[in-house]
Amino acid sequence: FPVTIRFIDLALRTIGKGISLFDSATDAEVLRKAKLMYPNRIGTKVADFRIKTLTGNETTLLSASGLYKLVFFYDPDCHHCKVSFPAVKSFAKDFRDKGVEVYAVSTGIDRQELDSFIAMFGTEPNLHYVWDPNVQTRTFRDSYHIPSTPTIYLVNQAGVCLARSIASAELVPVLNHIINN
Repeated sequence: FPVTIRFIDLALRTIGKGISLFDSATDAEVLRKAKLMYPNRIGTKVADFRIKTLTGNETTLLSASGLYKLVFFYDPDCHHCKVSFPAVKSFAKDFRDKGVEVYAVSTGIDRQELDSFIAMFGTEPNLHYVWDPNVQTRTFRDSYHIPSTPTIYLVNQAGVCLARSIASAELVPVLNHIINN
């Protein structure tokens, strides 16, 4: 993550202040990417968004339960998401007693695809499927950099980003490191 932070800081301190590093088109693209990645950086409080479960319960990410909140942004029709999800589900099960709550946030808008995904993988008591098909209002899509799916964020109870853009295979060692340090 230090490379990402340096990239963001360099882009904002130079190109963002009118200093050209490349040609104008490249500068504009680098600055655009840095601005997209700026919110929800590791060590900062993440943007809050509305969580609506499939049963109709509604809260916000920051007020939702969990000493640690794993936010798994996925598309129910995404091959990589389907490959990654068993590790996420196992993580939810194995770390339930450590206060982990998993919020699986569908980026898709097709309810049938979502229902098929859930039927394929099932659930755990601390695994919450979240769906917001309304793309006309402000949602997580406006506040989170999700360049591809799956995209994973690990957030503590205070809403501070502990990790982001990690692979599902890294979840156990990352959280064990956080808990033990």
